[in-house]
Amino acid sequence: MKKATMFLFGVVLTSPFTAAANVVINVPEDVSILVVNMNKPNVENSLFSGKKLTLPNGENQILFKYIPTFESGDEIRNVSSEAVVTKFNAADTTLDFKLPEYRSVRIAQENIREMEWGFVEANTQHSIPVKYDFLTKDGVQYGRDYITEAREYNFARGAAAITLLAKTKSPVVAVTSNKEHSTYKIHSNAKTVAQTSELMSNNVEQLKVWYSRSSEQERKAFRKWIVDQE
Repeated sequence: MKKATMFLFGVVLTSPFTAAANVVINVPEDVSILVVNMNKPNVENSLFSGKKLTLPNGENQILFKYIPTFESGDEIRNVSSEAVVTKFNAADTTLDFKLPEYRSVRIAQENIREMEWGFVEANTQHSIPVKYDFLTKDGVQYGRDYITEAREYNFARGAAAITLLAKTKSPVVAVTSNKEHSTYKIHSNAKTVAQTSELMSNNVEQLKVWYSRSSEQERKAFRKWIVDQE
């Protein structure tokens, strides 16, 4: 009995200090995460805890849509927001979406295109600073390449843009110790070079896209600028 009591005490005592050092976002059922930091999102979906998105500490960018559902008799209707791109900075916390609530389809249709929203910390309900923008597109919305759109948005340096190139990570120092000695090993991040190379390749592709969309006069000015940089 004493051992069981000590075990439970140890669990209670240590549990606050074993939380993962990252940012967790509780994702409502009526929110669709489209892109995370210019890549495909990985949203966990649990029967008991709902949808969650886990991000590294620091600055992050997500692209999402808010799609509230309305029931009227046997009919179910959805209203979709524009694609929202947002940049925010957080660490070691859990965030909830703070979204507008609409009483009817008509009210949602009239207001959702320019909705105001935010993130609040789950424990304190304190708002965190966010910068956000809307990625609008006229006409048919099917088949949109949201990853490419997010990268083009960042390339154009929109209000909620993040840097296109990955930050170089410092080597990680791992420490192992016992009663006789301590060993220190430097582990370089093997993925850094590959990730940077991939992002540089993506930047080249984006330059090609913008060049192909430019007028002949803009292309000449761009080529002259490149020669001047040599």
